[in-house]
Amino acid sequence: MNKYIAEFIGTFFLVLTIGCTGIGAGAGVIAPLAIGAALMVMVFAGGHISGAHYNPAVTLGVLIRGKVNATDVVPYWVAQLAGAAVAAVIVSKVVMTGAFAVGDISGGAFNPAVALGICILGISSWANIWIYLLADLAAAVLAAIIFQLINPPMQTTPIATDEPPYETPE
Repeated sequence: MNKYIAEFIGTFFLVLTIGCTGIGAGAGVIAPLAIGAALMVMVFAGGHISGAHYNPAVTLGVLIRGKVNATDVVPYWVAQLAGAAVAAVIVSKVVMTGAFAVGDISGGAFNPAVALGICILGISSWANIWIYLLADLAAAVLAAIIFQLINPPMQTTPIATDEPPYETPE
């Protein structure tokens, strides 16, 4: 359960930061730095608990690599999407969106949970969410396949053991 809570919290703060820095923000370096910093903090805070995916597409890629149990994928996705939705609702209620002109932005979201969040926030149209979901998840599959093709299989035997060193028979 802790890993799902960590995914919820990490995705929540990622979308919260995107929502708080993106609404009414002009071009500049502050929003990307804030988003990157929030993501970095959440990776350090939750990476040892859940792997710090914070992105359904990343979870899919990790599943294809065989580094997450198939039974954990749907709960991860539920936690990530719920975190994004709760953050989006909070931002839309706390931030006075009417005071800012969101402007015509592309809404380029490379994370299905962020795509959900920006749709809830009204930054992107609900009619566009399918392209984010399709493109992000397809890219995760492609990236995982390419990774598997260009990287050798992971070592399955432990490197360090309590066994005495191997001695060559005479």
